[in-house]
Amino acid sequence: MSGGTFPLAQNAPELDSRDRLRHLRDEFHIPKYPISQETRQTDETPGQQAIYLCGNSLGLQPKGTRALLLEELDVWADQGVYGHHNHPNSRPWIDIDACVSEETAKIVGALRSEVAVMGTLTSNLHFLMAAFYRPTDVKYKVIVEDKAFPSDYYAIESQVLWHGLDPSDAIISISPRPGKHTIDTRDILQVIEDNREFTSMILLPGVQYYTGQMFEMERITKFAKSHDIVVGWDLAHAVGNVELSLHDWQVDFAAWCSYKYLNSGPGGIAGIFIHEARSNQGRLTGWWGHDQASRFKMENKFVAIPGAGGFQHSNPSVMAAVCLLGSLRVFAKTTIKAIREKSVRLTGYMEELLLADEETGRFYEIITPGNPSERGAQLSLLFKDGIMDAVFRKLELAGVIVDKRDPDVIRVAPAPLYNSYEDVFKFSQKLREAILEASSEQVGHRGLGAANKQYRVIQSIDELTTMPTVPTSEQILVPETLLKKRKSAEKQTEERLSALKQRKVASKAKRETIFKRAEAHVKEYRDAEREKIRLARSAKQDSSFYVPAQPKLAFVIRIKGINKIAPKPRKILQLLRLLQINNAVFIKLTKATSEMLRIVEPYIAYGEPNLKSVRELIYKRGYGKINKQRIPLTDNSLIESTLNQYGILSIEDLIHEIYTVGPNFKQASNFLWPFKLSNPTGGFRTRKFKHYIEGGDTGDRESYINQLIRQMN
Repeated sequence: MSGGTFPLAQNAPELDSRDRLRHLRDEFHIPKYPISQETRQTDETPGQQAIYLCGNSLGLQPKGTRALLLEELDVWADQGVYGHHNHPNSRPWIDIDACVSEETAKIVGALRSEVAVMGTLTSNLHFLMAAFYRPTDVKYKVIVEDKAFPSDYYAIESQVLWHGLDPSDAIISISPRPGKHTIDTRDILQVIEDNREFTSMILLPGVQYYTGQMFEMERITKFAKSHDIVVGWDLAHAVGNVELSLHDWQVDFAAWCSYKYLNSGPGGIAGIFIHEARSNQGRLTGWWGHDQASRFKMENKFVAIPGAGGFQHSNPSVMAAVCLLGSLRVFAKTTIKAIREKSVRLTGYMEELLLADEETGRFYEIITPGNPSERGAQLSLLFKDGIMDAVFRKLELAGVIVDKRDPDVIRVAPAPLYNSYEDVFKFSQKLREAILEASSEQVGHRGLGAANKQYRVIQSIDELTTMPTVPTSEQILVPETLLKKRKSAEKQTEERLSALKQRKVASKAKRETIFKRAEAHVKEYRDAEREKIRLARSAKQDSSFYVPAQPKLAFVIRIKGINKIAPKPRKILQLLRLLQINNAVFIKLTKATSEMLRIVEPYIAYGEPNLKSVRELIYKRGYGKINKQRIPLTDNSLIESTLNQYGILSIEDLIHEIYTVGPNFKQASNFLWPFKLSNPTGGFRTRKFKHYIEGGDTGDRESYINQLIRQMN
């Protein structure tokens, strides 16, 4: 498409005329020019309304908010402390959260008692996880998304550390498939299925902040709860944006901020949801969560407000609460269903405009799902060729307010309460102009396609008159950009073939190296075995006794103990990474580790593994810790990428380092994820009674540990 003219332009006025929510735009202050010191340099008309498509970052100010704030300031000025109980506008400060909780409950699809307005988002997440994240020896893991908002991840990580757990083990991150930007629900369900025995809690966003993807909250919640997993949602980008039914979905807890789509102002008061079935959950308490009837008796005996109100701590900010009230009064003039319906149409119209412009569309990719049921109001544009910052600056100068998130994404979110179809159409025009200018500047001249029009200049009239009717191959004019593309393609092909050849040569050399090292390891094992046999025969000939050397390697298996373990043994089991029944690790036997094993002996079986056991364990059940993830050891390159600096290039090198307790044993052992063995063959009764009580498998089993390994591997 060229010329900047969209055939869809005629639709904007018609769509606005049919919009049943268009009157709500008048309820908000729309920013005007100049917006910032930089935009003062623009040619836009001063006082003209900006195109504000940034409600996903900060919602606009409702016009009623200022009056509400002034009312509270007047009450404070005129009545002082009496404003807590005698309020001329029927909003006593002692009950200020009540004026916003009911409407908030409608927006999130909850009972009034299941919602509390309090604090800020990350603080609330900490309070909620303190109540709901109760790890045990078996169920202790937390499932999150790989690209969670940093504050969410910090909160989860610190909670895991607070419980004395290792985040690299306790946190399971879900990533998009290779080449994808969003996470498939099927992958989420599969991760839950694979880790159901060990997962304590799931915490995911309702709408992802970077891509704008909306997760299938109902489906994920139902599946996780069927496996007895606590489910929590961060609804920062979902509340006021999409339809929610937290009560009906049986969500355990949720938290959100209110300064985005709820328009409560910067740093506005946040909110929490606690399902009524979990209202008696243990928690951190504060006086504002105490029953209101006896709160001021100061008896130091906590009586919780029924429901989410009992999770409150301190009295909420009156000013923050009435800022939220100003917006909720606008929400009360319609329904969240009507808001969502307009949002789907508005964002769909924007997507249609962007996809229609093929010329500038090649400079970015819309990474938000195309299915309206899988997104909220936001579209995320991932820019190519490093032009995102330039495009963003030009949009700002053109009076378009959006926001950017590294790497290379501009987020655009038309808010249905105050944005119009005309806003969206104007944005598409401004975006086109910004991309054209930014791309032209990037190549050193203005105008897309200008390079395609540079032809060889004919120097003289004589040359023109003598030119033959049929041009030769040298006289055929080729656009310079095409020549550059051909040359670039040829160079890339040549480089690719050269790199492929080098990789083949390097791969062959590496295979030879690995094979020779493996041969050397086998020779070392055989020589050591022959030496033992020689010493034993020599001792026998001298009528003496052969005493084997003290073992340097132990294989330790956690076989007993889930609850009621003393703090010191529990801590040692954590240090040994034996957090679950049937977990097992390799340990270097020293004076310190031998003492640790003695302390936890009632809960473990250990002994001296032979080479066959070490090899079978690593080949069959070996997982490596790579980028804090549990990765099966299916390729030598996985080991080389992590342990190359220690001279460990292959699985055979890893086996050698473990079995011989080499100089880099610590790094090799820490690289191996604790083994997850099966129950010993013979079933539950055999395992629990015959082996462990009658047979006494706890403690040092010396070389007999190899028999137990065969049963469990």
